[in-house]
Amino acid sequence: MSDAAEKERFLKALSEFDATKEVNTEIDEILEFVATTGRNCFPWDLLKPALFSKLDAALVKAPLPAQLPEDKLAEYAANRASALGYLSQFSEAPFTLQRLCEILSDKATTSGRKDKLVWSILKLVCISTTIPVTPFPFEDVVGSGEAGTGPNNLLIEEDVPLPVVVETQDLVMANVEEDAGLPITEETQQEEQQQQQQQQQQQQQQQQQQQQQQQ
Repeated sequence: MSDAAEKERFLKALSEFDATKEVNTEIDEILEFVATTGRNCFPWDLLKPALFSKLDAALVKAPLPAQLPEDKLAEYAANRASALGYLSQFSEAPFTLQRLCEILSDKATTSGRKDKLVWSILKLVCISTTIPVTPFPFEDVVGSGEAGTGPNNLLIEEDVPLPVVVETQDLVMANVEEDAGLPITEETQQEEQQQQQQQQQQQQQQQQQQQQQQQ
């Protein structure tokens, strides 16, 4: 469970992050926090450089798959450049931020085949939908009859449930391949179904927590 001290530690780590150096353990913790909670609690101008560096390390600094033929290597290099380019263009956090952090926090995934990794990342950043900054979990409800303030200094009353972003992952991802001209494969469809199930479970958990807090 996050608290005020952890919030300050995370924000300090992001504000002091040096993009010319390797991602440190605190940045890894932040990405894991987003992956686990599904919360976009950080200003995008602070989180973006750290996320970009983590992606850069996974896609650029890692060696190319030697087993791929020349045409596939060229395709991999083009997809890698596109993924980094798409991410750099976001002015706010992408709707797929949680899934991005899940992938980049999974050592087994980031150390696996880079052609598959770059394809997964590319699908997640070929979108235009963004999400706003939300409060930390401990800021949802301060106490009976009291109100807390989130990162945007918005007043949160106990009897007013937090808004839930109701834009299903499958709807967004169904348009990713169409907009980018990417083929929809069986593997892609399976990934989308898994992402949809995870999104639905998270929304249900958030709604249950809100109901319990109001009782």
